[in-house]
Amino acid sequence: MAVSPILVAIVGGSAAGKGTLARALADALPMPTHHLELDAFYRDLSALPPGRRAARNFDHPASVDWPRVRTVFDGLRAGQAVEVPEYDFALHTRRPGGRHLDPVPVVLWDGLWLLDWSWCRRRFDFGIFVQCEPAACLARRLQRDVHERGRTPDSVRQQYRSQVLPQQRRFVEPQRLWADAVVRSPWDVRTVNRLAEALAGLAVGFATARDYAS
Repeated sequence: MAVSPILVAIVGGSAAGKGTLARALADALPMPTHHLELDAFYRDLSALPPGRRAARNFDHPASVDWPRVRTVFDGLRAGQAVEVPEYDFALHTRRPGGRHLDPVPVVLWDGLWLLDWSWCRRRFDFGIFVQCEPAACLARRLQRDVHERGRTPDSVRQQYRSQVLPQQRRFVEPQRLWADAVVRSPWDVRTVNRLAEALAGLAVGFATARDYAS
């Protein structure tokens, strides 16, 4: 019989450290995990001319293919294998194929807006909000977007001021109210171990999210 995994949302601002925390938790947990990124579910813009793709607002929830998110959610919740898309951030298009993920006990899913929508929020067993100072987020975003996504430093700074921060105040920061735990970046090993203990307890049915609420 298929067993439903524990689904964990890790939310916070752009470059706050969501993915880093997810990887640290995966290393600390004593059972197999998958790490998903909401960034992989951005809408495929291959139908648009290349010059128009970069002008789209990628810091608004409407930039995500939510029907595809729901499909993956439903498969995960049913304990089924799922196909997860992969995104090319340099071209703003979806790559052919994707990732095949077999069922595991714990799924760690990081993203900007996973607790924003009520239908999405209800599907998670545990929510973590990552709090990080804007200056640190911008420094990390510069490092990532310039070296991994083919951006220029000036374009990253301009987008951060004009799009990222306003959209974070509107859509990201309110999600803190829905989180079971708030983690301040940078965090320490003790914080990771405590969260891993909480998630392991959830996975084997020995605890509830409320036991670890902060």
